[in-house]
Amino acid sequence: MIKLINTTTRPSQDPDSAQNFEQRLLHYSAKMSEYLILAIIGMLILILVTVFVYFMYSGLFNGIEIRTGKPPIRELHVAYKYAVGPYKNCGPLFTEVTKAAPDLRCFGVYYDDPAKVAPEKLRYIVGAVLSEGDDKEASKEIEEKLVQDEFKIAKFPEVDHMVMATFPHINSLSIMIAVQRVYPAFGDYVVQNGLCAHPVMELYDDGIIHFLAPLAKQNEFYVPETGGISPEEEAPNSDMSSKTGESSSGEDQEGGGQEGTTGSDSGSSFEELNVNEDA
Repeated sequence: MIKLINTTTRPSQDPDSAQNFEQRLLHYSAKMSEYLILAIIGMLILILVTVFVYFMYSGLFNGIEIRTGKPPIRELHVAYKYAVGPYKNCGPLFTEVTKAAPDLRCFGVYYDDPAKVAPEKLRYIVGAVLSEGDDKEASKEIEEKLVQDEFKIAKFPEVDHMVMATFPHINSLSIMIAVQRVYPAFGDYVVQNGLCAHPVMELYDDGIIHFLAPLAKQNEFYVPETGGISPEEEAPNSDMSSKTGESSSGEDQEGGGQEGTTGSDSGSSFEELNVNEDA
């Protein structure tokens, strides 16, 4: 009988080879960890650069120029809704306006100084411009629809001189930046020049936010629901720079909210204020 002999031999385990394999594996893991850390750092830098560019694009570094002169608006025929409460709550009204009249310019008028009036008592209106000046082409259908939706109708007079500023309206972030940057400068300008400028209107027009405060006929900008100019508004030279805390959030609407400067009744004119025009 022939006896088969198994000549297959099991390779011996080399301790040095196993140790080298473990070292290579550890080296590979360390390299992968380094690449992962570098990738995370790169992503964070990319995110920060993107956020910075987005803020810059939204107007973070735009210059703020406050001036007095002939405003870019004439007599306004408007539809509006009146509200009382913190200005930061005006967003839903702006949303309602833009949905009801998407082709019209929207605006807000802010009557009270948050530094002097409790948040729950702040008065403001939000609405849409139906027509301007001699333009009588306002759609009766749109006006009737807004009236059915419980909007009120009013007219704001043409004023020869206003305190004015503009800011780009690129997106919702632009509104928040504008509120934080424009109003302090606006208030400083009014105080330094001893002006009687109130209330403040924000008009959203073709990519631009116009900040406007009339220097005459102020009482004609107060809708009947406000009850007229408050005693707080009669104190001269209010500091608007304190009002940024009551800004609109601007997250889900096309407009923002902020307060105007104080002053006397509508009898004051630009000429009586004895301030050089910066138009």
